[in-house]
Amino acid sequence: MTNGPLAGETGGPRGGPLPMPVRRRLEESGVPLTPTDWRRLPRIARRRLESFPVEDAIQRHAYADLVRWLQRTFLGLAVHAGAPPEAPAFPWRAAAAPAELERMLEAGEWARLEVDQRYALVRSESEARRRNVLAGARGLSALPSN
Repeated sequence: MTNGPLAGETGGPRGGPLPMPVRRRLEESGVPLTPTDWRRLPRIARRRLESFPVEDAIQRHAYADLVRWLQRTFLGLAVHAGAPPEAPAFPWRAAAAPAELERMLEAGEWARLEVDQRYALVRSESEARRRNVLAGARGLSALPSN
């Protein structure tokens, strides 16, 4: 079993930083996983964490169980079960965009964005990063503003 990077990963033979969809799934399931531990996981485990659906309470709980099992099995970590957070706490899952994002969005755009795109917008630390996320979602290239 190889432990090289997944498609799109950077950072050498052990992979790169946590992909945004995995960050969202981890946050929604309430289980921490450091970037170092992510890189230590076998490629097949990382691929599974990227593809596992996390859309409701049952899937959040199952994802949390999977992450803890991978941590025990491949990383030798002593992890304990905990309850995943409730879905309403996630602003990227809300029907309406957070107030700080509304001015950046076109009419109805929030509803058309995928959950991972919404997560990236909510968690982006700067206006420039948010513009880049929106440009990617709109299928445009992000150009520096003048």
